[in-house]
Amino acid sequence: MHRLAHTLNMLAAAASLLAVVACTSNASQRVLRNAALPAKADDDAHMRMTLTQLGHGSTAYYARCGAPACPVVTPKTLAGGEEAVALRDERDGLSGQAARTGAAEAEMAVIHFAHGSARLDSHARSTLMQFLPIAGQSRRIEIAGRTDSSGGEAINHALAMARAQAVRRYLERHLAGREASIQAHARGRCCYVADNGSEAGRSDNRRAEIVFRPALEEKP
Repeated sequence: MHRLAHTLNMLAAAASLLAVVACTSNASQRVLRNAALPAKADDDAHMRMTLTQLGHGSTAYYARCGAPACPVVTPKTLAGGEEAVALRDERDGLSGQAARTGAAEAEMAVIHFAHGSARLDSHARSTLMQFLPIAGQSRRIEIAGRTDSSGGEAINHALAMARAQAVRRYLERHLAGREASIQAHARGRCCYVADNGSEAGRSDNRRAEIVFRPALEEKP
């Protein structure tokens, strides 16, 4: 009887030990699986990295980016009514920089405006000041006022024109006596360079584009 009881006790102890080992093994497997999750997330993030064009024209370059840092592709309507696709330009990267705009090597400046405003802030005036030497050597200067998608078409057209005229007055004041022809036109709710679904995108769209045509350019 004593031997039977001893044998039963040993079997019970062995069963308990096996249960503990199995429990520990399952826990270890769960820990290992959880520890592997960040690596998988990193792999997924790496797979989402794409080679994207930033900027445009001669200032364009390619870089790897991942969502949500990549520029948003949005429809853009050109002045001639044609449809094209434009990548969002980073505001700080474009403002104050020269961009080649064709074989004639015209220069373009871009300035931005506050919501509902046509006032040139200090940053806009500084950008225009930097382009005055180029403006002084230009035969023709074309200013295009733009808005975001907020509000009606009529009020946006008027606001876009007010922005173009504000730039025109600034240039005329600083280019007194020069022969450059300065033309201002506008189209509200048009020609977006960014998604209007975000404040950053709307801020990029509230702009004026100033193209400086060189004196030796011959219009085709």
